[in-house]
Amino acid sequence: MATRAYIGNTSYSCTEKDLREFFAGLAIVKVDIVKDRDSGEARGFCFIDFGSAGDLNNAIARSGEELGGRQLVISEARAKPTGGRRDNSKRGGRDRGRDDYSETWKK
Repeated sequence: MATRAYIGNTSYSCTEKDLREFFAGLAIVKVDIVKDRDSGEARGFCFIDFGSAGDLNNAIARSGEELGGRQLVISEARAKPTGGRRDNSKRGGRDRGRDDYSETWKK
């Protein structure tokens, strides 16, 4: 079973220390606060890796509690989607949409 949790609706000023204090008593392995690529500011959600499935379940049970004046949304993290490519290898990798009529102009 996975032990990674999604924590949503965190305040933009929420720190790793705040999260560790909120989940005191649970074994936290890693905290990933998601930040904006350009500004470096928190985006309002994070991921936490817990030491066991039991700790993850205890964290999920706290969903709806407040931290920093905001009601947290806590759930098991889903796997990151693989950004699968369409099979364009036979066409030299060029992605042609349905409405690409460039071939008809060569006739």
